[in-house]
Amino acid sequence: MVAKNIVVASVSHETNTFSPVATPLNAFGNGKGPLKGDAAYEAFRGTGTATGGLIELAESIGAKVHVPVVARCLPSTSVDDDAYQQITKDVCEGVARAVAAGKCDALFLELHGAMVTQSLEDGDGPLLQRLRNMFPDLPIALSLDFHANVTDEMVSSPTSVVAYKTFPHLDMKETGLKTGRITLDAMEGKVNPCRVWGNIPLLVHLQQMNTSEPPLKDLFESVRAAEQEPGVLAVSVLAGFPLADTREAGLSCIVMTDGDEALGQRIRDRILAEAWENRDAYTMIPEPLSASVAHAKSLEGGPWLLLDVADTCNSGGTLDSVSLLREILEQGMSDVCAAPLCDPDAVKRMLSAGVGAELEIELGEKIPTPSVAGEKAPLRLKGRVAATHDGDITVQGPVFTGTKLNLGPTVLFETDQLQIVVTSNRAEPYDPGIFTCVGVNPEQKRYIVLKSRMQCKPAFLPFSKGYVDCNGIGVTTSDYAAFDYKRLRRPIYPFDADATWEPETS
Repeated sequence: MVAKNIVVASVSHETNTFSPVATPLNAFGNGKGPLKGDAAYEAFRGTGTATGGLIELAESIGAKVHVPVVARCLPSTSVDDDAYQQITKDVCEGVARAVAAGKCDALFLELHGAMVTQSLEDGDGPLLQRLRNMFPDLPIALSLDFHANVTDEMVSSPTSVVAYKTFPHLDMKETGLKTGRITLDAMEGKVNPCRVWGNIPLLVHLQQMNTSEPPLKDLFESVRAAEQEPGVLAVSVLAGFPLADTREAGLSCIVMTDGDEALGQRIRDRILAEAWENRDAYTMIPEPLSASVAHAKSLEGGPWLLLDVADTCNSGGTLDSVSLLREILEQGMSDVCAAPLCDPDAVKRMLSAGVGAELEIELGEKIPTPSVAGEKAPLRLKGRVAATHDGDITVQGPVFTGTKLNLGPTVLFETDQLQIVVTSNRAEPYDPGIFTCVGVNPEQKRYIVLKSRMQCKPAFLPFSKGYVDCNGIGVTTSDYAAFDYKRLRRPIYPFDADATWEPETS
């Protein structure tokens, strides 16, 4: 079968169930609601995303591409039920219209895999199952995020399923291309995709998920070796998203073979066994914030990245915690730039004062975070409004290349020790444009404070001496003992030292 018409759609939300940041419908699409039709197509065509890769593949075979909806949202709390219902309705009705018009030979779909709604622990699986029930014979290619908390419904419904192999996510486009190609090959009778999966009771720490460093670097060497075995189409290890309080949170493995279920089972169990044997390496205990900052202060030269891991955007942080900045000031550090601190009320006040105005202002801690304890008073600073920007930035860095950041009205606030980029919206600092847009050259600073855990590294590390993880106060804290998990399966390692796991096949 030749695919002449392909529907491409995306629904992506990574849910931090401990976050206080709401997720209504207008939180999607950079705060303007999901993108639809031509707007969605133009926004993601040519980007370094899985959706971009899926569009590219479809067009490379001469297929006509139809994009009913792309609904992407920054990580935050559980998705509002009405938002979920509207988005999934848009996807299903968009596919139905295309099928009815004879314009859907295949569905190329990008989902995150760690979406929780107000009523559902798994928001992704039911969407896939609904699509499969509506269209029993429709070829479906699925791309999943590396942080997906996999369920049976996610794996059983699509024709092919492949997840990113990198964190920071540098292979999103390649993942879209791969899963799409497997489905196209299946449509032409070249392969017979067989999918098996499994997980282990291991909650992997986000700080241990860098795929360019052990332990995941070693595990993915085994994954890539397995993909070279005859009959293997794809092997995906998904580290999971540990800040989603759901039963299935944790590390999983999906293996796709060409009709050989037993081969897939053997590879799955081998990969999972390797991870389980090395389970201690996937956990960590954060050091006190004061110790991390003192260590950073002792380092020579610069710039050094100080990563505010307790309040990161791409894990669902509020981006208004000031615990790290407070500690930096208390330890007398200077020549520091920081981004982004999200405080729309402060931005309004500074814009009203105007560039060049000197004022005393309270920054941060405007959003209550009852799920974590600690001092949360705003930071009162005297300084100057140094520059402003409208906040529209196109990502030039290697992660989410070509996509848009919507910082909202943005102000550079300067004190004797700090240059702080204060934004109206939350955003992940994917590249230095978050500083250069207000005239700051981060390469010339001694310290660069970023509200990011991992995704900033490909763009910032090339001109930095290194990084220091700084675990302050926030809903993305590295201290998982601070969270009150209620739905997570137990026993699970490392919370339960007696947790056990045995492979399904001998």
